[in-house]
Amino acid sequence: MLFLLLQILLKVQVKKNKHFIQFLENSLGSAFEWETQLIICFRQGFIKEKTCVELQNDVQKIQSKISNFIDALGDKN
Repeated sequence: MLFLLLQILLKVQVKKNKHFIQFLENSLGSAFEWETQLIICFRQGFIKEKTCVELQNDVQKIQSKISNFIDALGDKN
C-alpha cells in the first residue's frame, strides 16, 4: 500500500515539474521577445544604443539563468 502511494506521489511530482518546465519555457520565449522589442525600440530611436546594450545584457543574463534552470529540472526527470 505504501509503495503504491509513493508511486502516485512520484507521478504527481513529475507532472508538476513538467508543467513548471513548460512555464519556464514560456518565460524564456517572453525574454527573447523582450530582447527583440529592445532592438526595435533602438532602431526606432526610442532608446539610446548604450541603454539598449545594457538592457540586452540584462535580458541575456535572465535568458541564461532560465535556460540553466530548465536544464537542471530536466535532468531530474
